[in-house]
Amino acid sequence: MKRNPEIRVSRFAALAATAALALAGTAIAQDKKDAPKAPASTQGYSTIDVSPFLGWNWFQFGQGKNAGVHSFNNAFDFGGRVNENFHKYLGLEEGFQEGFNGLRLVPFGGAQSNPTNLKASNTLAYAAGVWHFAPREAKYRPFALVGPGYVWYRPGKTALQNLNPKTDGRTALVYGIGLIVNQTPKWGVRFDVRGMRSGTPSMNFPLEPGANGSLYLPNKNYHESSLGASVGLVYRAKYIDTTPKPDPAKRIPVSVTAPAAVAKPVITGAKNVCASTDLRLAVASPQNGVSYAWKAGSQTATGTGFSPSTTDAGSKSVTVTASGDTSSTVEVTGPFKKGDTLFVANGAAGYKYQWTVNGQTAGSGSELVIADAVRTVSLSVTTSGSATSDAAFVVNPLTKPTIQFAVNPTTVAYGATVPLAARATGSECTNPVTIRYSGQGVSGSTFDSKALTFDMSNRLKMQSKVVAITATATDAKNQTATATSNVTVTLQPVATHQDILFPARGSRINNVAKRYLLERIAPDAKADPQAKVILVGHKEASEKLPKNLDEARATNAAAVLTAGALAKGKVVCANLDLSQVQMKAVGTDQAAEKKPLFGDASVKELPGQAVKEGTKGAEDRRVEVWFVPSGAEMPAGLNGLKTAVASKACPK
Repeated sequence: MKRNPEIRVSRFAALAATAALALAGTAIAQDKKDAPKAPASTQGYSTIDVSPFLGWNWFQFGQGKNAGVHSFNNAFDFGGRVNENFHKYLGLEEGFQEGFNGLRLVPFGGAQSNPTNLKASNTLAYAAGVWHFAPREAKYRPFALVGPGYVWYRPGKTALQNLNPKTDGRTALVYGIGLIVNQTPKWGVRFDVRGMRSGTPSMNFPLEPGANGSLYLPNKNYHESSLGASVGLVYRAKYIDTTPKPDPAKRIPVSVTAPAAVAKPVITGAKNVCASTDLRLAVASPQNGVSYAWKAGSQTATGTGFSPSTTDAGSKSVTVTASGDTSSTVEVTGPFKKGDTLFVANGAAGYKYQWTVNGQTAGSGSELVIADAVRTVSLSVTTSGSATSDAAFVVNPLTKPTIQFAVNPTTVAYGATVPLAARATGSECTNPVTIRYSGQGVSGSTFDSKALTFDMSNRLKMQSKVVAITATATDAKNQTATATSNVTVTLQPVATHQDILFPARGSRINNVAKRYLLERIAPDAKADPQAKVILVGHKEASEKLPKNLDEARATNAAAVLTAGALAKGKVVCANLDLSQVQMKAVGTDQAAEKKPLFGDASVKELPGQAVKEGTKGAEDRRVEVWFVPSGAEMPAGLNGLKTAVASKACPK
């Protein structure tokens, strides 16, 4: 797995800061004990050091809301420093730093996650006072510094929104801690953790937002703050050698600590997992110089970490073998002059020795003759060994989910919605399980019957459709299970209504009315024996006589529907069963909706029988003709009905 470079740099910076503070504490303690001759690279010191460096710079460090509209990106930087060590602990430092921290602007009204990135760089020049926590002669010199500076912010050219960014400078405060390691009279290394705080530059950007999407850079009462970590090479330009005159050669015993044996490795990360799940095993606290070999079935690997195969379910075991060299090191502090001999005073059989002077191998025996004057000599003692450990784990299988699904209710009327509620079960290795529904009329977890289509031009018969709905369960491993259930959608028939009309004070069924009753109502009633034909007779308010005119009109309409043929077969009535025809008379009550049926030129009437549209009171001289198919609801207000009386003859 690749690691984020910023994370690596941040860890380095934290380690450098920790080391510097720890060494600072040590140096102060030594100074209190009046021990200025702490371990040093030489007996001399440098009054002028020159140090080029390379580092990483984080902007917007601890700025809070100041980073809401703009920010500078994190990036590498480089530069140089000059130190004047005019005192044992005090000094001055001047330096410059060049960074390439790009500028990130959030357009007005835009989201933080979608900024505009522009090229930018910055140059910092500063001078600072330095306090060293160890004297100039020390090898390790932790320090702290603070001082003023000036930073030039340089935006890159851009064609966006006709902007013309320009270089802008701000005063700054520079502060930090660090550690100088003086390796030789001429060379050393240094580690720094630096902070910088300055005002926010305008760089010729608009200071207030314009329209949505515009770029701006507010700088009122704002500041920029950065944190940097760097590593530099120190050239000790003005070195003053205070090496004492050599003493006669000596034979000096060196006591060593026996190297630790190869430790039995401790395996971490062993646990029960699901099949095809990554499992990472590792050796806790691996020893330097020790190699590790893993074996799990036919799978082998080397290194401090191991990922065994989890493809097959079952109980598994893994073995790791540690083997190699372990060592202990002792630092022997002089000074030592040319000709001095160091020898191991408490060696043992099987030990291997390696002497190191100034980072270079100087010998491999139990004795070392000093070739040139040095301050410190390192002796490494090595021995070999091996150890083995085992670990066990279980790979649990991946099982497909199960699902139960039934639509409830199974039959609904058109227009109804039904919530869908399947139940699915996964396993510890496959949870969570999600459920998705599919089928005509399904949206999310709801079935809507209005998505179906019916023949709305024919509402005299019951209509129904069956819809298959499928529930699919999908677990975290993308395994699926399905179940299907049907729902029946019914569209109930509805009653129809038409008014047949009469001439004033007349009750005879004219040809327009007969055609409607015989050609429209009668065929539908015969096709649906459970259907009802309801006849409601009316009369106009001015029709005082005959007294029962409204009832006569309904009775004559019923006769057309229930009577048989007239003589000689000239007129044929419908001959419906009397049980299908019901009637009542309501007099001059006209509360029911009016749907008059007027004739046209295709219908010839006897003189005085035609009812013309627009005739005063014609729409009140009527019989409501209701056809109620089987299964349909009875229209409101149709109560008090009676079965039609049998007619002896078909009306003429």
